[in-house]
Amino acid sequence: MATIQIPLGDDKVIVHRFMDEVGAPYNLTGASVYWRLKADRQDTDANAVLTKTWLAGVESGLSLTNPETAAVLTAADGILYNRITPVQGTALTADKQYLYDVKITDTLGFVRTLESGTLTVMSASEQAEASF
Repeated sequence: MATIQIPLGDDKVIVHRFMDEVGAPYNLTGASVYWRLKADRQDTDANAVLTKTWLAGVESGLSLTNPETAAVLTAADGILYNRITPVQGTALTADKQYLYDVKITDTLGFVRTLESGTLTVMSASEQAEASF
């Protein structure tokens, strides 16, 4: 389970590296990937506070292109980039721990959770405490 912290007002690029059962890169060709951020464990996918997708190559928040370097990968590399912008971060409650998961629907229709974790937007006071 991954833990992500984002200082309030900062950009954050989350790199999702997906591996199959034998440790090889998960080939995303033809698959759909859903990243959802939820305020509470009981929240449904429809109630997620932030949703990003990569639907069989159509990008909506998840990308094969690294936003920091402009390097472009292929779906076979099993890596997607997820940029949390300052606007998206400030829309979240500072110092609250959110839950996220990444689910994939493969070309055969199988749904798998490939990653899950927590995300916290750190307030200015929390950032100051963390720097000591």
